Amino acid sequence: MSLRSIICRLFGCKKRAAPAKPLVGIYGDSLTAGTQEGAPAHLIAVPPVRRINELSRGGFYAVNLARPGATAALALDGGYGMPFGRWADHMREFPGEWVVLRFGGADYVLGTPGDTLRPQVAAMVEQARAAGKRPVLVGVPNLLPGILGVDDLLRTLAADMAVPFIEVSHIPVGASDKPDSIHPGQALSDRIVAEIAQQLGGLVRGE
Repeated sequence: MSLRSIICRLFGCKKRAAPAKPLVGIYGDSLTAGTQEGAPAHLIAVPPVRRINELSRGGFYAVNLARPGATAALALDGGYGMPFGRWADHMREFPGEWVVLRFGGADYVLGTPGDTLRPQVAAMVEQARAAGKRPVLVGVPNLLPGILGVDDLLRTLAADMAVPFIEVSHIPVGASDKPDSIHPGQALSDRIVAEIAQQLGGLVRGE
């Protein structure tokens, strides 16, 4: 028995409060929200952020702040349907330290040019940092022909701004992995978020 245990048994000690889990906001489009066409309520059985929390093993707690169809422009402006207001205001209000940005998929589908998307995502990073947050960029999986150009853009931007970048474009996508023309099914979604959860956990732990 330790000396502290003996003293506590004799005189009583307050229990040490468990350290709070780091809070992580995860933002993005349908790939983060976990929707797909034709699924019940349009959600896959275990949405990405829920799976990330399962895989975090208590190291952090992620909150889903994604919206299907969300683009970087909508996030910046707090556009209609977003679960938060203007990005700069939201960053000042959000209590967590870490913010994970998974934009690019809806931007690509909607035809946002790269020279428009890059400064939009850069502004999100800058405004997050100005509010004392630690932004992380996530690439896009190889779900559509030509989409890896967006992945290259995000990777280059992350390097230029010294932002951690989580690579997911290398994850194989099989013929049966997409139940519709765009979205991952459960198995592919789980493979993608396993990579995100592992790398995010290392960042939060300072590894």
